[in-house]
Amino acid sequence: MEIPSKANEEQKEPYKGFEEIALCFSGGGYRAACFSLGTLSFFDKMGLLENVRAISTVSGGTITGIKYAQTQAVGLDFDLFFKDYYKWLQKDELANNAIGHIRGGKVWKLEANKHKRRNPINAFAIEYNRFLGQMTLGDVQRAMENGSTHLQKVVFNATDFTHSLQFRFQNTNRGGVLGNKRVQELGHGLNTYLNKIKLGDILASSSAFPGGFEPIGFPNDFLSKEDSRATGMTEIGLLDGGIIDNQGISSILTSTKEYDLYFLSDVASPYPGDPFKFAQSNTIIKILSYLTSLPALLFSLGLTIYFIYRDYLILTAAFVFLTTVMIGFQYLFYFANKKLKNNLGVINELRIPSRRFGFFVFDRLNSLLKMTTEVFLKTARSSNYESLYDKLWNKIAASTIYQLRCDNTEGRPEGQNQWEKVSAVTGDIKEPMKEVAKKAASFGTTLWFNKNKRHVKSGDHMLDTLVACGEFTACYNLLALMVLQYPNEIKDNGPLYDLYQKCLSLWARQKKDPYTLLKTRLER
Repeated sequence: MEIPSKANEEQKEPYKGFEEIALCFSGGGYRAACFSLGTLSFFDKMGLLENVRAISTVSGGTITGIKYAQTQAVGLDFDLFFKDYYKWLQKDELANNAIGHIRGGKVWKLEANKHKRRNPINAFAIEYNRFLGQMTLGDVQRAMENGSTHLQKVVFNATDFTHSLQFRFQNTNRGGVLGNKRVQELGHGLNTYLNKIKLGDILASSSAFPGGFEPIGFPNDFLSKEDSRATGMTEIGLLDGGIIDNQGISSILTSTKEYDLYFLSDVASPYPGDPFKFAQSNTIIKILSYLTSLPALLFSLGLTIYFIYRDYLILTAAFVFLTTVMIGFQYLFYFANKKLKNNLGVINELRIPSRRFGFFVFDRLNSLLKMTTEVFLKTARSSNYESLYDKLWNKIAASTIYQLRCDNTEGRPEGQNQWEKVSAVTGDIKEPMKEVAKKAASFGTTLWFNKNKRHVKSGDHMLDTLVACGEFTACYNLLALMVLQYPNEIKDNGPLYDLYQKCLSLWARQKKDPYTLLKTRLER
């Protein structure tokens, strides 16, 4: 997507500087968490972090956003936050610990967890709550009210799977509401429960990607049984906020307050994925075809009777099990045909040939996966970006993980128009920076690092790669914004001159060594 430019249009009022900033962190697992950490690191280096007033996050981006808000609430400076969070990411114990909770029984009997369903999403919530010190959304709001944080608004986005609406966990002291209007109508004074809603449960709901996780129940999985009943709500299911808006843009757009700078940290791919491919015959499809075949069932049943008659105990047990499974599949096969007939409203009997049943299942699963992971996300992404640029064309910078790999014939950053003007300041993107960006963009959407990408000794330390990519990509985009939208303000004695010079200095350092800012932090 090309970035709109209206740099030649006159501004109605003289620009005063980036005094109030809104950040949006996209979804995308650990890739989003680490890339957005790089964005925060860059803003701290620029001296702009104290100007950030609002954060809107989704899924993986919520890990970083909610951890930063939590450490702000307890008064940690950025260096301590960075070291603590970096160490947690480096340990990479989240998935293993959460899986351990599913197997274990003691943790579910604790007072803090006994109201929760024993399932994977709540197992992750328990681990997230440990990571976030058992703190609540109310704790974050009190820090805002006490003036002990520069943040004035936080929005951690989930999806109300019951009403197909966005569900916003946000501070309410500036006119916001918990959830959405529909949920507010169902509950009794839901805003009063901020002090009991834990940040770890919020994080779990924001990152509960469908297919990987089941919905987390609100309010039952968030509040004690007594408090859940007191809300008067019928339970609803919450899932990943990225289902509706994977960049967190809409929560900022709907705000009545306008900011001087809207900065997006986005790891979602803007490009079409692989084309949809129909299923080809494979072992699993052949097995499904066999299990749903009536002649095969009769044959298996006959062998079972024969083995019983001959008193072959092992073979009898094996074929009793196989026959039972096949009967179960026959029932499912019959149910699927009946459901399909009823849904289509046809009069004639509709049957899927058993030899086609495996293809029937695979094609539908593949289409559902492509719809949820690509079609919906990319459509919403494009729509939200267009709305944001249309309304705030001179105040928006989008830092995307794919930009600086420069994977095009022109060798320019991806999605960057007016490259001639920008490159006159930034120069060409050097190969070391491109390689870091390529490596970062290649990392998948997971809540863990694989074994070969976890540690420095492996020579492929993905954590450092993602953080560094977030730092220099943010630097590039702030420079590009100032060059294209504020050419007069960055001149001598202009309101952005000092900021512009500092950004240029950091960019020059990162061109020589893409990891320079991160190295400086880790060496302290």
